[in-house]
Amino acid sequence: MLDRVHRVLRSSCRPLQPRFVAAFSTSLRQQLKIERSPELKEIQFKTTGSTPVEVHVRPSLMESIEFNVHGGVSSEPFAVQQSSKSMIQIVEDELEANDIVQVELHVPAMLGLNLSLVQGNVLLHEKIEGDVRVNTGTGNITIDKVRGMNLQFTSNNGAIVVNSLVEGESVAMSAKQIECKKILAKDANIKLTKATLPLDSSFGAMYVAQGQLFNAATGSLRVGNIHGSLDIKSQDASLIQVSSVNGSLYVEDVGNNCNIDVHYDSIHQVASIEHASDLSCGGNIAMSINPSISAHLDLHGESINTEGCEFTDYSYEQLDEDYAIASGILVPKTSQIASTGTSGKINLAGAKESAMTTSFFSSSSNEMDEVENETPTIFAHACSGQITLHQLNWMDKLRQKHLKKD
Repeated sequence: MLDRVHRVLRSSCRPLQPRFVAAFSTSLRQQLKIERSPELKEIQFKTTGSTPVEVHVRPSLMESIEFNVHGGVSSEPFAVQQSSKSMIQIVEDELEANDIVQVELHVPAMLGLNLSLVQGNVLLHEKIEGDVRVNTGTGNITIDKVRGMNLQFTSNNGAIVVNSLVEGESVAMSAKQIECKKILAKDANIKLTKATLPLDSSFGAMYVAQGQLFNAATGSLRVGNIHGSLDIKSQDASLIQVSSVNGSLYVEDVGNNCNIDVHYDSIHQVASIEHASDLSCGGNIAMSINPSISAHLDLHGESINTEGCEFTDYSYEQLDEDYAIASGILVPKTSQIASTGTSGKINLAGAKESAMTTSFFSSSSNEMDEVENETPTIFAHACSGQITLHQLNWMDKLRQKHLKKD
């Protein structure tokens, strides 16, 4: 019997692991093949009832749309109609409450796709090209690779998993939990909605000209690499960790217990913004900065530890027993510069080439409004915690992390 129910939410101590259905175990009920006309721009698929439907979308090598339905009682559970020359609609028609239904949809490249489900999982296999919009009320969205101008994925009560890549000019994702390997976008808008359990989310790499991430989940949020600009607004997260910043980063958590852990490989100052990076949380802030970087630091916390770092114009004031301010210009550590491969200033071309060439990201590089020859400013405020600062390259940072585990 088909196991069509995915574990939608995982607690913070267990990784999210979506399950693919290897083969369709129910009988074929409905089958349709439509040749694509030059005027056809979009396919719409919609369920209207409470019956869960699992949708598998695969790329078609032919210029045709194939639609197969497995399971259910009715011989035609979905109504298919061409509402206009540019659009085909597939709408739920006859589904029973206890039906086990799976849908296969094969679509050619560069055809718009709009999927709307009341309940059910959506799985996008291999590489799908074109504008894609997926919305499921209760269910998970699993993506191998998608590329289009405008991409939108929403699960009101579920998770989103990206196994390889989401690439677009505009990318939007919203779910209770997200595990994403890579995003490339001119504009990325990510929302992690509130859940009853603390849920962990992670992003392996984000190559974004402008990225906004709103986090209402109470678990941890981890970002591997950010190339470009990322603004994180959070509420009651346990941990926000960014392993490598190449650009600008803004993090604010309004809870009482969130810790921030950030490593800067390179930083750039944007003309319209006061700080190149701004960190604020209720817990502790751990910062490490590439030893080749020069930056102006403005640090506020209950206590501040900058031991081993090299400054000019350094000042430290203990204004109260639980409030201190430290500021100064962090200067490059000449003893460690030879071991690092970055210059302390973002190289957008290098960042793009190290990921992959994409017109979406490269078209926005002139819009970053980077200030030439200006020392970037990093502001950090640990409202009820301590700030620790180290001058380390990424390799030393990684080594230090593993030594702590041991």
